[in-house]
Amino acid sequence: MPQQQQNVTATITSARAYGAIYWATPAATSNATNTPILLAGTTAAHGTANKITQGTANRLTYTGAATRTFFVLCSVGISAAAATVSKIHLYKNGAVITGSTITRAFSNTDIGAFAISAIVDVAPNEYVELWGETNDGDDLTVQNGVFSMQSID
Repeated sequence: MPQQQQNVTATITSARAYGAIYWATPAATSNATNTPILLAGTTAAHGTANKITQGTANRLTYTGAATRTFFVLCSVGISAAAATVSKIHLYKNGAVITGSTITRAFSNTDIGAFAISAIVDVAPNEYVELWGETNDGDDLTVQNGVFSMQSID
């Protein structure tokens, strides 16, 4: 019986990329009315990471070799300086990730819990961040939380 050979082409994706940070020290973010701004506070590495670094506060940077698809998740507790309506956004390289905005109204002493997520393609050395804004310029403070990204391809 003749032997059959098959040509098989496969793409091998390197080990998944993942990493997380947490807010170690809260700090108020001063902002102008309806103007998104990077949320302040000191962040630190949370657990182990592979191909994700945190060299700047509130920023996760992908350091792998090829563009990957990531699931980005942030769950935080945020307070406002006064009663306000806020919008919280995930940003990639300084631009909002489409569909990743949530809105919440705050009373004067409220700490609001948020969870926000997105699926986004990230190229080597690109980064994601958490941004916020209010409808009246009140300060926002991330009291605590975790911000993570994990490749899903």
